[in-house]
Amino acid sequence: MRHRHRAGYPSPGRLRGKVLKKEEHTARPQGAGLIDRLIKRHVIQAAAIYVAVAWGALEILITLQEKLGWPEAISTWATRLFVAGFPLAVILAWRRDIQSKPAKIGLVGLAVAVAGAALWLTWSAGPGPGGPAARLPPVSDAIATVAVLPFENGNGDPAYDYLATGFTGELIGRLSKHPDLAVVQEQSINAPLLASLVPVAKAATLNADFLVEGRVVREDKFIEVSASLEDLDGRVLWSEVLRGPYSAEDVIAMQRRISGEISRVLGTALDAPVYCGETADLDAMELYYRGRMKVGTRITETMEDGMELLKQAVETDPYYGRAWSELGGAQLVMAGRMMDPVDGDRQRAGMLRSMAMTSFRRALDICPTIGGAYKVIVPPYEGIDNESIDQEMQFRDSLAMDPNDAGLLRHYAFHLMQHGLNEEAVEAMQRAYENEPLMPMMPRQLAHALMKAGRCDEALPLAAEAEEMGGQPAVGIEGPCAQQRRNLEALQGAFRGYVSVGMGFPFEALELAPEDMAEAVLVEGHPLRPVIADRMRALWEENPDPAKNMHIYWIVATATHIGDLDLAFEILDTIAHEDGFYPYTIAWSPLFEAEETSSRLRSDPRFVELIEKAGYPEYWRKYGWPTGCRSDGDDFRCF
Repeated sequence: MRHRHRAGYPSPGRLRGKVLKKEEHTARPQGAGLIDRLIKRHVIQAAAIYVAVAWGALEILITLQEKLGWPEAISTWATRLFVAGFPLAVILAWRRDIQSKPAKIGLVGLAVAVAGAALWLTWSAGPGPGGPAARLPPVSDAIATVAVLPFENGNGDPAYDYLATGFTGELIGRLSKHPDLAVVQEQSINAPLLASLVPVAKAATLNADFLVEGRVVREDKFIEVSASLEDLDGRVLWSEVLRGPYSAEDVIAMQRRISGEISRVLGTALDAPVYCGETADLDAMELYYRGRMKVGTRITETMEDGMELLKQAVETDPYYGRAWSELGGAQLVMAGRMMDPVDGDRQRAGMLRSMAMTSFRRALDICPTIGGAYKVIVPPYEGIDNESIDQEMQFRDSLAMDPNDAGLLRHYAFHLMQHGLNEEAVEAMQRAYENEPLMPMMPRQLAHALMKAGRCDEALPLAAEAEEMGGQPAVGIEGPCAQQRRNLEALQGAFRGYVSVGMGFPFEALELAPEDMAEAVLVEGHPLRPVIADRMRALWEENPDPAKNMHIYWIVATATHIGDLDLAFEILDTIAHEDGFYPYTIAWSPLFEAEETSSRLRSDPRFVELIEKAGYPEYWRKYGWPTGCRSDGDDFRCF
């Protein structure tokens, strides 16, 4: 018999359903309830939508940045905001269905706090100024030296020379980004000395291990480029022929392909900084190639024409970073020429230098890895009180961007010599010399660094090589080396050589014969020493402005060598300031030479006071001790 259920009591079926639901609920993992609530309040949906939309927007922004040459900081900040915005979107989605006003306000406060913490973490975890790049070794041993010989103009028409020259220069620039490759730079590969030599002989003359040859042919709307990599035995290690439409994009793709294959075959182990600041505008690219070819002649009138073409290139494409950098370099060279005391124009020199700064800043805004721009204008690092440390970080950061920039390496070597790190300076100058072996300045300045390090046996042949190439007379290195060796006859011969090459102004100023001067410098207690000291003091007191006194370098050196330490310290104290010394004064002085007279100056208590005034100890504790000084517990001593 079927029973009716009383009103107000659940039926057995409904009861069984409730029991089953309760059993299901108790059997379900605890996390499932949280997931249900997240889904109910649309938190997971909001997170998924936020990631999808923000990621897509970020990808579009990065693409626009690459194509339009926008500063890298834009995408960096966009990424930071994307990360910080994620917890904000998720937590605010949780507000759905919350009725309590205080709870809503508290949740908003929590969201803002978490987003702020996320933003701070992305900021503090980033590389920042003086970050990883500044800690990279500035000069690494090269696994190979490569010479990219000038590409042949396959058209035969000189009107297309700019294309072959531009292709060559861009390949050199791309390969030069690899810190474990030494790459011969353009001034040496275009040296007249190489003109009559066969390719392998050219590479051997450039001290290269490998050579790259190529040919560029322009055919109406197409371009064909052939390239090969060979060793000095003539074996072809790689070769390829590329053909495509004549467009900026295709030319860049060919250069990227060739440089990538060469670096792969040579086995480069270190990643190269990104090569950026290029253009998709064919007209801008052609103007740039034509301009850089004219600037490369280093003929003043032709350089003026080249600068005009480079200006047109950046007007055509204002985001063409490489053109801005090349323009800045040309403006800087011309500014130097305008400083000539006879034919110069100091007003225009100042204007050109200011324009160069603007061009370099523009280049770095577009592409922060254009190392050439760092030669003059390097972004300052925050939180640095010591100028020497600041400069060191800037040089290292710059060389991380462009490890084969010979000019940058040369300036870095003088920075190191200025701080007494002579062996490190030799290393930097050696790399510069490998990259520009046919520029007379390079062997001469390598000889100078070697002489400072007491390595005259290596310095003297390089000084002779530089003179043979048309550089400064070798006697400028022969004199200090004769003095280091205490060789009176050699020093007298060197001093006579100074007069014969127009470097005899110290003898004229002191009214002394070179032979007498040499004897007074080397012989302790020589009767001419007090006379020399009095005349040098008078020369200094006539004009104690280090920017205008042409005698400052040799007065400090001579005063040190003849033992007039009072005069030496008086001058050094004048040119020292809390952030170092007057630019490169110490790099030319005998302060950190491994020589007896220099040691006598360093042992004087005034030397430690002077060095502390210049802020050098802090730099030395961080980067190493110089010739003649060492740490002594928490202090240091010089000897």
